[in-house]
Amino acid sequence: MRLRITDVATVMGTALALWGVGLVLLLLGTARFQASYIRSSLSIDVHLKDEIPADSLEALLKYLRQQDWTREAKFISKDQAKEDYLKMTGDDFSEIIEINPLPQSVRIFLKENYVDNAKMALIEKELEKKFGGYILEIIRKRELVQAINRNIYRLSLALGGFALVQLLVMLTLLSNSIRLAVYARRLTIKTMQLVGAHPAFIRRPFLSRALITGLISGLLAAMALVLPALQAESLFPDVWAVVPPAMIAAIGGLLIVLGVLVNTLAAWQIVNRLLKTEMGSLY
Repeated sequence: MRLRITDVATVMGTALALWGVGLVLLLLGTARFQASYIRSSLSIDVHLKDEIPADSLEALLKYLRQQDWTREAKFISKDQAKEDYLKMTGDDFSEIIEINPLPQSVRIFLKENYVDNAKMALIEKELEKKFGGYILEIIRKRELVQAINRNIYRLSLALGGFALVQLLVMLTLLSNSIRLAVYARRLTIKTMQLVGAHPAFIRRPFLSRALITGLISGLLAAMALVLPALQAESLFPDVWAVVPPAMIAAIGGLLIVLGVLVNTLAAWQIVNRLLKTEMGSLY
């Protein structure tokens, strides 16, 4: 089945619309990924007493690693705490005092859906109830958690609204380009109907052509999205830390599916409408 000039125009217009959809989805996905990364970097620090027995410390770590809300539980010894302090401040307090005043601790990184002040408060109470005898204090950044969650919520609403409008506009343009391409052959459709061709026989070539043009359009849009990302990765190796390759691949696959689906459904709809239209109304 050869592609006509109108098919080439349809392919390019559809690919451009799909590429726009891909950019919007990439923007949403990147924002969501970065929000998840920020939340997952927040932690609860449990400062422990120096006299905590080794078996109790092991029991605490085992308990934490078994909980649904724990992403990672990391033990920080007094020596490690001193080393981290020195790296952060450059101030070596051992020149002034011989005793290390920094406590040993456990740093708990929570799963994203537990980074919430109310849920973190419940976790804090649970830890104090089970291991309160060995805990000096529990430190969590309440104001920071509240500010991050509030800003992420506002950003998600703004991006979600923008993306929804853009998706509707682009999908409408995409659907209309297919309908115009089929409508240009309305007389052929009506002629086939007048000579007794079955509706399924009339639909078949249009649906096949729509499927092929949709597949080509989706592939072009996916390539236009993926290839610049690969080029960016060669220039900036850290780009995958911002935009995961799995997300780009998933969006590229979705564009191919959307191209085939929207093209085929639009062709089906317009052919059915033309089959029901009177001959005199086609001029």
